[in-house]
Amino acid sequence: MKVSKLLSLSFVFAALSLTTPAFAESAAVENYKKEVTRIVNNWAIAIMNFNIEATKAKNKLDNLENQSPRPADYEKQKKALQDELTNLQSSMSYATGDAQASIGLLKLETAKQEDTIPLPAFIRDKVQEIIKAKGIPLGKNISVRPSVTWDWKKNRPSSASVVFNFSSKYF
Repeated sequence: MKVSKLLSLSFVFAALSLTTPAFAESAAVENYKKEVTRIVNNWAIAIMNFNIEATKAKNKLDNLENQSPRPADYEKQKKALQDELTNLQSSMSYATGDAQASIGLLKLETAKQEDTIPLPAFIRDKVQEIIKAKGIPLGKNISVRPSVTWDWKKNRPSSASVVFNFSSKYF
């Protein structure tokens, strides 16, 4: 009974230690998505406002062109409305470039090593023994058994391999 409790506890701790950086990265990704959404929403609001103003200016220009007795300052009004449309198009281009630059300058921060909680040694050893013996189950009939040796002086893996175990029941 005690062995099963220890094993259950070890899997809980293993799951917590394995998911802690993942949750931290998930939070970083969520923050990144929220920031991108904020930038895109601000851009969309600005573009909609520019579009409304451009539609009004275009309607005024069309009404001006359709007037049968043209006003005395027709050319001046036409030039002013065309300049307004050109300025609105420039503002739209600027807003689009600004949004692209703002998104490009965002940084996705990953989890820091000090934010993770290490497993106690006795649980880590037990989990490693189980993984070495049986592998990590991927499904009912498939498991993966990784083998990694770590060079602690260089702080990188020196060799790694993965063995896929298929149950002979169906193969």
